[in-house]
Amino acid sequence: MDRKLIKIFALTLLLICTQTVFAQVKKNIRVGDYIFVKPCKPKQVEFNGIDIYSRTVGINKSKVDSITGDGFYEAFFDGKSSVEGKPLPCIMSNRKYKIAALQEVEEAAKIRRIAICYTSYYLNVIWVEIDVALKSNEIEFR
Repeated sequence: MDRKLIKIFALTLLLICTQTVFAQVKKNIRVGDYIFVKPCKPKQVEFNGIDIYSRTVGINKSKVDSITGDGFYEAFFDGKSSVEGKPLPCIMSNRKYKIAALQEVEEAAKIRRIAICYTSYYLNVIWVEIDVALKSNEIEFR
């Protein structure tokens, strides 16, 4: 078989497998499930697809549906508090985080799937860009 055809076949197979994994993840995850943040790779200090956001004051959860997560994004990023984000440091790896909300954000005609997770500190949330974190092998679902 021609090398070029083998490469095309391999890339096609990889694409199909990747799309299948993403489709399964989308179908199976829901608010209340856990995302496990895997340990960092050697010499890595932060994650590619995972950020941590911190607020200065607590959030008003009165309009948040705890079953679906609807309203959590709006409550956390409400503009009433200073919010700072940065890549998740490796010191916070090798732990599981409970999903508070799932969002799909359209940006430049591309859909980004986001999971917002609780941390042990109520003023912080973990922001997981699901597809980026999966491609980087940074997370798994538990």
